[in-house]
Amino acid sequence: MSEEITRRDFLKAAGLGSAAAVLLSSCGKVDFDKLYPGLGQFLNERKLPGLKTTCGECPAGCGLLVTTNRGQVVSFEGNPSHPVNRGILCNRSQLALEKLNHPARLRGPSRQNGRGSNNLVSINWEEGTGVMKQAFKKYIPGEIAFLLGLFPDHLNDLVRLLSGAMGGFNVLRYSLESELGSDVTLMDATQSLFGISRLPYFDVGRTQLVFSFGLDFQEPWISPAGLEKSLANGAYFVHFGSRLPRMLEHIGEWMPVRPGSEGILAAALSSLVSELQGSDRFQALTQLDLEDTALLTGVSANKMKRLARLFFEIPGKVAIPGRACMDSSNGLENARAILGLNTAARNLGKRGGIFITPDSPLYPELSHRPGTIAELAALVKRINCGQIKALLIHGVDPMVEAPRWVGFKEALQNLELVISFSPYFNETSQLADYLLPDHTPLESWGYQKAVNSERLAVSGLRPVIPPRYNTRPTANVLLEAVSDGFATTLPYKNEEEFLQKSVAELLGKRGAAQVIEPEESWKGWLEEGGWWEKTSWLAPLG
Repeated sequence: MSEEITRRDFLKAAGLGSAAAVLLSSCGKVDFDKLYPGLGQFLNERKLPGLKTTCGECPAGCGLLVTTNRGQVVSFEGNPSHPVNRGILCNRSQLALEKLNHPARLRGPSRQNGRGSNNLVSINWEEGTGVMKQAFKKYIPGEIAFLLGLFPDHLNDLVRLLSGAMGGFNVLRYSLESELGSDVTLMDATQSLFGISRLPYFDVGRTQLVFSFGLDFQEPWISPAGLEKSLANGAYFVHFGSRLPRMLEHIGEWMPVRPGSEGILAAALSSLVSELQGSDRFQALTQLDLEDTALLTGVSANKMKRLARLFFEIPGKVAIPGRACMDSSNGLENARAILGLNTAARNLGKRGGIFITPDSPLYPELSHRPGTIAELAALVKRINCGQIKALLIHGVDPMVEAPRWVGFKEALQNLELVISFSPYFNETSQLADYLLPDHTPLESWGYQKAVNSERLAVSGLRPVIPPRYNTRPTANVLLEAVSDGFATTLPYKNEEEFLQKSVAELLGKRGAAQVIEPEESWKGWLEEGGWWEKTSWLAPLG
C-alpha cells in the first residue's frame, strides 16, 4: 500500500465529514487526540508531501514546503509560489528542526515550588488555565504585563485585542535580535524622515546599483528573492564597511570605511549628488569639506566624487543601511543619512529605489513595532515600583537577552506571579512560578504579517506534525481564561476560530490572489500557505 496520502484516505481515516475537508491541508487540529480521535495516529503512519507553512524563525515570514513521514520531518524547502522568498531559504530555517527536537523541551504544564528551585510539579491544563483565570480576576489590567517576542504575529494581535477588551494592560514586544538587528533604529529613521514608523522596502530585485552600508544581507528588510534576482540580473554592488561579505567577493567593489562613519560618508555623497542635481537641498547635511570627510571615513575625495556621479547617473539605484552601521551609538544618525541619500537621488517610490510599505491588510491598527532596551528598562522600573504584579512571557528569554544593567532578574523578586509560555526550560522559565509550554512553529497554527514583500502578504502557519508533547497554544490558554467575561468583545472560542475569522477579513481585499467564497476561505488559506495580492503594490515595471 502506498504511503502517499489522498484526500479521501485522509477523511476516511480521520472519521470526518465533508465539512472538514479543509483538514487535508491542515494535517488535523492542534489538540489532535481531544478534537479528532485517531487523527494523530493516522498522521504518524503516513507520508505527507509538500505541506505549506511558514518558517517562523524570524519576522520575514518566508514560505515553507515540508514533507513528513510517520510524524517526522524528512525534508523542507522554500515555497516557490510564496511572494516573500520565492522558494529561497536562509540557514536560519534549519533551526526549526533543532527546536522541534531540543532536549530542553518541556513535556507539559508544571508548577515550580520556588523560583529557581528546579523543583517542577506536573499539573494538568485545567489547573494551568485556572491560574490565568485567577490572574485576570485578581489584578487590574494595569498590573498585568505581557512580554512578547517577535513571533508569532497572530499572538501579538490577539494579546493587543485582549488588552483593549479588558481595559488595557502592558504589552511589550522585545528581542535582543531586533535590538542588535537595528529594526527599531531603521523604523525610527523612517519615522523621522517620512513620518511613518515602518521598515522601508528596498527594491533590490529591480535595481541596477546597490550602495551597501554595512549589510550582511541577512537583515529582514532585504528580500532574499529580490537579492537573488538582482545578482542574476547583474546589479552592481558597492559595499561600504570594515569587511566584505562573502557573497560580494567577486562582484562590484569594496570601500573600507571606518566603523561609525557611514553616516558622514552618506551625507557627503548626498551633498555631491545634490550638486549634480542642480539643487542645494542636501548640501546642508554636512559642514565638512571633502578632505575632512576623507580623513574621517577613509574614502578619498576623488572616490567620493566618482561614486556620487555613479549614483546620480544610473537610473535604478538604492542605498541600504545594514545592521553593522546601525548598532553603534550614532546608529540612528547613520540610518537617517543613508535613507537621505536615496531622497537626494530622487529615487523614493521609483523602480529599483526605496518605497514606504502600505498598511498591513490584517489589523493595520494594531502596533507590531518591536520594543527597545530602554522600553524594557522602563518596564522593569514599573515592576520595581509595584505597579506591575503579574508578568506573562512568551517568545523571548529576557534573562539571556536583556543586558544585566536592566536588572530583570532582580525585578522578578518584586512580582507576585510569573508565567512562562516557552516550549523550553530556559533561563527565564527557570525563574517562573508556572510553565505553560506552547507548541514549536512546526506544530503551530498562526500567521505572520510579511514585513518585506513586494505584495501585501500574510503568511500562514499550520502544524505539519502532531505536537510531540502535552503542549498547548498560548492563544487557547488566554481565550479560555477570558471566555466567561468577554464573549461579546472578544468572540473567539479558540485559536483556530480567531485565525479563521481573521482570514475571512482578508476576503475581497483589493487584488487578492485567493478571493473565494467565505465558507471556503480557510481551505484556500491552507492550500496556498497564506494570503497575498495578485500584483505588486510597487511602481509599474516599465
